[in-house]
Amino acid sequence: MTLLVYDHEGETAGRITRAVTQYLPELPGLLSDLGQRHVTVDGPVDMDRSYIENGLLLPRKPMPILVTKTLILADGQDEARITGIPKGSTIYVDNNLLRDFDESELTVSSTDRAVYNIRLVLWPWADALIRIEAQ
Repeated sequence: MTLLVYDHEGETAGRITRAVTQYLPELPGLLSDLGQRHVTVDGPVDMDRSYIENGLLLPRKPMPILVTKTLILADGQDEARITGIPKGSTIYVDNNLLRDFDESELTVSSTDRAVYNIRLVLWPWADALIRIEAQ
């Protein structure tokens, strides 16, 4: 049995913040007294791939994105397009914050031979990881 504590409001509502696997009968009451939302589930939980909605443990859904290609020519003209990006996503390129993104499409082109690791983040979607290589 696993007791899950989760955020219940704001931009991260449903995010699991703690998983307690050594269940103590008095713990749910203590958490309630502290105003912390929690649920109890059977078995272990992957906190990065799950979230709580309406008291139910659910898998985080993949972002509804499409990538036209992951290999481009490093000629500054060939490009890969990432479409279907949910509004408000944050974009990281090689772990560097690119910007908060309010568009639904990102175009990637390069004049340098390189590999670009792109991560799209927006709760409660599962992070999208895209690798685009320019050669």
